[in-house]
Amino acid sequence: MAMRWPNGSAERKIEAFIGAWGVKTGDIVDTDHLLELASRIFEVENTGLPDQLMASIDALGPKGRRAKAQKNIKAVMGDAGRFSPDWCKAADGITRIPEESLHRMMDNSKPDLIDGEPFDVVGEMDIDPAQLLRKVVSAVISAGRADILWEFPDVLAFFGSRIPQREEVAHLHNVDQRMFDAAEKWPNRKPAG
Repeated sequence: MAMRWPNGSAERKIEAFIGAWGVKTGDIVDTDHLLELASRIFEVENTGLPDQLMASIDALGPKGRRAKAQKNIKAVMGDAGRFSPDWCKAADGITRIPEESLHRMMDNSKPDLIDGEPFDVVGEMDIDPAQLLRKVVSAVISAGRADILWEFPDVLAFFGSRIPQREEVAHLHNVDQRMFDAAEKWPNRKPAG
């Protein structure tokens, strides 16, 4: 079972710092494991005291933490499994969220407040997965890349959207045909007709 530390605790802040670098924090078994990973990733002494370790990590500053993490993350976490930056990349180089991960995230969705201080934010941040998914999808659409979402019928359904049949939009101009191509690749797509 994954460890849960209280909001605002040194352990929770350390968890946030290492989680930002792809460490699957749900796999951390205890506080000693957390401190060991953080010590190796950020090259700080592990005294066994979370407050001291957090102070050492914090003293590095954002640029120092980034430099240490980029240097050490591969050595600490390796290439295998979900710790690799390529863990969800398909042969075409596109990173996809496994469908079961999306379902698990949505099933566990509930407000979850965390301390914003490690992220230079005043107050607490709500990291409810459903709300975060809405923000990410909105950002993808705002960036003009809605075509990325066409590959995920469950994400479309979550937002009350769908890809129309070709006949439904045949009378319209400038319809992006890529959405139909993406829909045809869905593994559970109904046959046309």
